[in-house]
Amino acid sequence: MVASSLKDDESGVLRTEGVDSGLLKASAVFGPNSSGKSYIVKAVQSLKIVVGSARPEGLMPEYIPFRLSKDCLNAPVELSIRVLRDGTVYEYSISYRLDGIVSESLRRKVGRKYEPVFVRGTGKEMMDPVVKERLTSTTAYLNIAPGFNYPVCNAVLQEIMGIMIVYQSMDLFVQESYRYAMRDPEMKEMMRSGLDAADLVTGFVGEERTIPGRRVKVSEGIETEIRPHTYAEIQLIHSFKDADVDQKMLSFPLDIESSGTVEMFSLMGPVAKALKEGRTLIIDEFGVNLHPLLNRWIVGLFNYTSNDNGAQLIVNTHDLCLMDIEEVFRRDQIWLTNKCRDTGACDLYSLADIKGVRKTTDVRKEYLLGRYDALPMIVGVRVL
Repeated sequence: MVASSLKDDESGVLRTEGVDSGLLKASAVFGPNSSGKSYIVKAVQSLKIVVGSARPEGLMPEYIPFRLSKDCLNAPVELSIRVLRDGTVYEYSISYRLDGIVSESLRRKVGRKYEPVFVRGTGKEMMDPVVKERLTSTTAYLNIAPGFNYPVCNAVLQEIMGIMIVYQSMDLFVQESYRYAMRDPEMKEMMRSGLDAADLVTGFVGEERTIPGRRVKVSEGIETEIRPHTYAEIQLIHSFKDADVDQKMLSFPLDIESSGTVEMFSLMGPVAKALKEGRTLIIDEFGVNLHPLLNRWIVGLFNYTSNDNGAQLIVNTHDLCLMDIEEVFRRDQIWLTNKCRDTGACDLYSLADIKGVRKTTDVRKEYLLGRYDALPMIVGVRVL
């Protein structure tokens, strides 16, 4: 999400202290199925799980080594992320096996160099002994240190945990979107405007329902407890002025709405929250059920003037209408994943990395012609 030195449209770049070239407001990842797009999302989710809670000795979650190399099968998984906080860039890294954390570090950029805040698991360890005493082999130092008055660790942990991730399974995010709207009228209005653009929806209402807890028999002599939980029965209010029915019939239960309308409702909550709070939002399989113009509209909310709080959007998608460097993205905002058919390993690269891609290039056409790789190999079928 660091802007390149390309002389492309500046509207997609956030000028900020700490990153001279600026940060990208949005990026989209394209590529064939099973080429690694979703694993970019999975990596961030895994990082949040690994650092997000303290845990007793045991097995590490999210240990998913590369299966197609003997050298990797039992090797540590390595995750690293850079975040910007109050004008300073921090780089956090963690390496772990199934049985525990191998190494961990947090570095702060000072001038052109990175200086350590803490280092764990290497020959030059740098840790507070009080924090170290409370660590387990499966608990991140970054998780424990904020409890002992380490504001830098707390700030970086907040940035990582504040990244919002939306998967294609929308059921969970329907309820989340509704809750966002009920807590914040400004978010509710942003959601309503998006739904209006999608399907003539002028508003929405919900009625809270509580499902009581109960014990369920799993097998002979074994029971499990299902806790009580609350959900909202949501109805969308439509505007059909010539509809020959009673006004109450213009409120549709969400379960009879189109897949696209449900997806728009699910997405607009996280979109509104990210824009208002200046968060990073990552969406897996973006816009599967939405019209391409709606996808472009959502990207535009981040990429142009309405993004006043420095929010960032990262999506992976098959919507080639977004592969547009004339009206939607800069060249460094379009990324491609390409899998080697011999080894199964994947590469990630942007259009800015490819020589000969100019601002006037029809990149969609060039991509479909195979000039950038990252296409499915469909035997016997010619892609036009």
